[in-house]
Amino acid sequence: MKRFLLAADDGTGREEDPEDSRVFFDDPTYIHYIVLLIRLGAEDCVQMLEKRFFPSGTAQNALIHVRFIEWEDLPWFVVSIPINEKDKMERIARVNGLRVANGVPHMLSCGRVVEFPLNNPRAFCLEYISGHHAYGPPASR
Repeated sequence: MKRFLLAADDGTGREEDPEDSRVFFDDPTYIHYIVLLIRLGAEDCVQMLEKRFFPSGTAQNALIHVRFIEWEDLPWFVVSIPINEKDKMERIARVNGLRVANGVPHMLSCGRVVEFPLNNPRAFCLEYISGHHAYGPPASR
């Protein structure tokens, strides 16, 4: 398994042991959101979620876990929060022009399908809402 970097409170990260990642991701009390960092609104979404609902210096902050991974030459975050708080991510995602999509990212690479290194029933991907301005102006008829 590719290693995740677990974000620390001081803004640094530490490489996480793959077994520790597996144990955490298997915890049924957490839900995981996979975010492509170059997606418009993605970084704002993660920052707003933390600042509004899991602010630094509070007990709530211990409940949000942010991991970084470079996968298929692209930068990704995995944001994990208690599953009973998922409505907060859904609201913040919408504010940033994103939506929670079922499943994890997949890519075609050298003629084969490559699956994101985290895949379980509580892992979701953030993608653009329909008609998002990132897609460009609507085609004229």
